[in-house]
Amino acid sequence: MENCNVKLAAGVIIQKQDKLLIVRDRKRWGLPKGGHELGETLKETARREAKEETGLEVSVKDLAFITEFHKEDWGHYLQLYFYAEVVGGALRVDDPDGDILEVQYISSNEILSYISFRPIAVPLSFIKAKESRSHYIFNLDQEPLEL
Repeated sequence: MENCNVKLAAGVIIQKQDKLLIVRDRKRWGLPKGGHELGETLKETARREAKEETGLEVSVKDLAFITEFHKEDWGHYLQLYFYAEVVGGALRVDDPDGDILEVQYISSNEILSYISFRPIAVPLSFIKAKESRSHYIFNLDQEPLEL
């Protein structure tokens, strides 16, 4: 059997009134998320990454969506995003890896102006339209990366 090397990550959707918290790394805007570490549950990964990337302590709630994507030169990714509620901390970039450059709240109407990476933008657009489903799959060798 072929070795299956799936990269696991978890992230959060943090909303405040009609605003969504987003982060900008070296490549693009997205949601706070990061790689799973051995011994963590995926909810623990989401909580840790929210703190590291935004400075906020969160309570991780229900699963919002799963996005799965593959690109020949990147590999296979499985990312789980959970709804989260802020319970403490202060909004700031607090990333020990130095990958996050900026963090801000945007209006839900601005989502697609900031986030164009399809494996994140498509699920967010369905959530905004209140038509979300739980699992999205993208083959980025055959589909565009961006909307």
